[in-house]
Amino acid sequence: MQILHNCYLARLSTTKSIAKHVTGIGLIAAVLAAPFTGGVSLIVSVTFAVENLTIITATNTVCNAVARWSAAASSNLNYKLQGVREEFSQYLRVMHNGLDNIINIISHCEFYWERQIVEIEDIIIKLEQIDTSMTRCWKKDINKENNILYRSVK
Repeated sequence: MQILHNCYLARLSTTKSIAKHVTGIGLIAAVLAAPFTGGVSLIVSVTFAVENLTIITATNTVCNAVARWSAAASSNLNYKLQGVREEFSQYLRVMHNGLDNIINIISHCEFYWERQIVEIEDIIIKLEQIDTSMTRCWKKDINKENNILYRSVK
């Protein structure tokens, strides 16, 4: 919108400049021709100058109207953008809080499962010790029975 407005102002400035130059050239030509035309050329040049001034005035009026409209539209868009920014910031805060909660829950779960792993490893070690101890007992019993059988066979 701003670029369009700047282009319009640049064209308007060029149009004004051309109108001023043409008016100046016409006025010079009218003054030079006044002795030969009996002053009619001065009247024509004044009329031409007034027409150009009217065009310039109309152009300025349009330019001012467009500038006012552009400023109002820009202000309205900035107001809406500020609201959107605030709303987006609120969404980001809510998401941030949600992510903090998730991280907190995950860290509690991680701690719980690490503790469970340690307890399971302790249970496995105890079971291995019991197994080793039972194996020794069985070995002794089997050896005793073998000895008894061996003696009885002899």
